[in-house]
Amino acid sequence: MAKKLACGGFSAEIGRNAIAIRRAGGRFDLVSSADGGGLMEGLDGPVRIYNGDAAPGGFAVRARAGISSASASVASHGLTSVSALAAIDPDPCGDPGEGCGAVVALMIDAELPPAAMARAAVTATEAVTCAFQRLMIGDPSTGQIATGSDSLSVTVMCAPGCGLRLLNAGKHSKLGELIGKTVTDAALSSMGKGGATPASRSSALARLERFGVTEETLRAYAKRGQWSAVEASLTDPLLLAYASAAI
Repeated sequence: MAKKLACGGFSAEIGRNAIAIRRAGGRFDLVSSADGGGLMEGLDGPVRIYNGDAAPGGFAVRARAGISSASASVASHGLTSVSALAAIDPDPCGDPGEGCGAVVALMIDAELPPAAMARAAVTATEAVTCAFQRLMIGDPSTGQIATGSDSLSVTVMCAPGCGLRLLNAGKHSKLGELIGKTVTDAALSSMGKGGATPASRSSALARLERFGVTEETLRAYAKRGQWSAVEASLTDPLLLAYASAAI
């Protein structure tokens, strides 16, 4: 049975393998970085996020992460309401053939010109980077902290004719602040459902994984019978601080 989620003036219907997003009050405009995206105006059909091989009709974005990992966040200020849905695989180097590693749908209860929608997409992208860096998820291909997923799709939807017109979606605007908050919160929640939580990342082993250090390599250096003591020390706050400072 599908679950319905109210996202301000938009609504999202979450099924087993797909999410359908509609504007409750009529048509909407969007800008999307997904394949087949770009600027689209006056849409009345749903935007779909799906997982699997069978693409639903209409404009759709395939997510590598399961739909069960999708998370939403809503924030408002005065008349401005922003909702974000995110489905993110915490592995930054997964198989792009299985879909976008990070899918973000941003719903804004205001009319935005195309330039402001494009800036909103940039702000949302920066928020995804913030989530990856807050969890210190490493990119094994570079040995650095990941700046995001191997593939990212951001779709921004706005409500033309709603009576509220906003022109700025940068980080130093209230709209940009709401975008940053909702996307970061939704991204962290989605990655948490995939196993990347603050608790799971609070380990020296998690911090060193991007350098190819694994439990197996540490076991090889541990003296016979001492692995249990080494394993317990990996989550010691002082050792974690030393490892974080060293890298």
